[in-house]
Amino acid sequence: MTGAHPILPATTPRNHAGMTLIELMIAMLLGLIAIGGMLGIFLAGNETSRRTDDLARIQENARIALELMGRSLREAGGNACGVLPDKIDLTPGIREDDWWTGSANFKNAVRGYGPADAFPAHGSVTKASNSDAFIAISASAGTTTVTSNSPLRVHNFQGLTSTALFGCNNSTGVGFIFKLNAPPTTNTLAVTLPQPINTVARLSPEAWFVGENGRDGTSLYRTGIDGVPEEIAPDITAMQILYLLPEADDYVPASGIADDDWPKVVAAQIQITLARTAGPGPGASTIARNITQTVMLRNRSTL
Repeated sequence: MTGAHPILPATTPRNHAGMTLIELMIAMLLGLIAIGGMLGIFLAGNETSRRTDDLARIQENARIALELMGRSLREAGGNACGVLPDKIDLTPGIREDDWWTGSANFKNAVRGYGPADAFPAHGSVTKASNSDAFIAISASAGTTTVTSNSPLRVHNFQGLTSTALFGCNNSTGVGFIFKLNAPPTTNTLAVTLPQPINTVARLSPEAWFVGENGRDGTSLYRTGIDGVPEEIAPDITAMQILYLLPEADDYVPASGIADDDWPKVVAAQIQITLARTAGPGPGASTIARNITQTVMLRNRSTL
């Protein structure tokens, strides 16, 4: 018929049709599987990176802690005279039971404390109840010669930054632990001693312990002559120290050393336990390590 429209096909060709619902769901499922796999790889890599970082932090904390404590023990008993004087007197104002003096004649230049022992140098920090502690004292920092005894003058006062000093006379075998009446500002020291000395050095006491850090954890602390604990390394949860006496077969804890035997200790074995939580949340794992170091007390040959 003239002007009649052509008859359209009843159906659309297959190659022009869209995806069916089933095909769309399968495609979405495959996409989710691929994304899930990539996400799993990313999370696993992130967790590995975090654990590696936590382990590196633990190892760094352990390195710092053992290096500083080892140096403190190696230098313990060292003094400005080299050979310990026959007699060391404490001048007025300094008591023998002051933890930082080393006691009579540097007897306690090294002194260990067990977990249950009263530790005299924790200051305002609460000491961890499961850990050992120790004190190490030396007197060789800033060593300088004496140029005059009346008044007491030294060659160089710059290294004498502490008000507690150690002086000795190599000829007479006499030594003193004394305090200055005022911090030194010139080569003349504000003190009067009963006998002449020819060498002066700074007294350097260090007390080491594990204490509560106020962040729901424990850290390694060091206390100096000012009595104020300084946080040295976090993540340290416990410390055990064993000591060796000459001719002994094995290391023993502080409880195995008699009071009169502390001047004889020649080596110490430090074991620290470190723990760090890896990741947030209640299911986070903990990385823990035990690290041990043995230290020889090099100045013990002169005590």
